[in-house]
Amino acid sequence: MKDLIIRYQAAGSVLVMRVGCIIAVMMALLLPGQSLAVQSPANCNSNRLNTSIVKDKTTVAPGDILTYTLTVTNQSSGSFIACDITSATVTFTFPAADGSPTGTSVVIATGATYPEGTAISTLAVLPYTVAVNAGVTDVVAKIELDGQINDAPSNHST
Repeated sequence: MKDLIIRYQAAGSVLVMRVGCIIAVMMALLLPGQSLAVQSPANCNSNRLNTSIVKDKTTVAPGDILTYTLTVTNQSSGSFIACDITSATVTFTFPAADGSPTGTSVVIATGATYPEGTAISTLAVLPYTVAVNAGVTDVVAKIELDGQINDAPSNHST
C-alpha cells in the first residue's frame, strides 16, 4: 500500500493526514517562513485544491512507456468555499529503479496561481520509459505542490 500525504499548515498549526493510496501525492501549503495572506476570495473557508496523477498502465515491465497526466482543480463545493492558492511550485517525481517515488524530479510550474473556481486543468502530460529493477511490476510517482493558501481573514504579514 502506498500513502497519500497531505500537509496543511495555517496560523501555526499543522495537519498531516495519511491515507492508503496507489499513487503518492504530497501537497504542502503555506510553508514555514511564508507570510499568511489576506483571505481570498472573501469568506473562503477551505483548502479545496486537488491534484491528480493518472497513468495509462497499471502494471509495468522494463522498457514499457507510461504516460502520466497531471491535473489540478480548486473548486468550491456547497458550503466549502475554496481559498485561492498563490505562489505555487509544482514538482513531479518519477519512479526510481525500485518503483518508489524517489527518481528524477521535474518542476512543472513556478509562481503559479490556482484561484477559487479553477476547473480541472491539465498541468502536464509526461512520458516515462520504465527503468526498474527485475521483479518490480508497480511504480509510484509523486506530485508536490508548495504554495500559499489565502485563508487568513486579516493580513498577518505586516
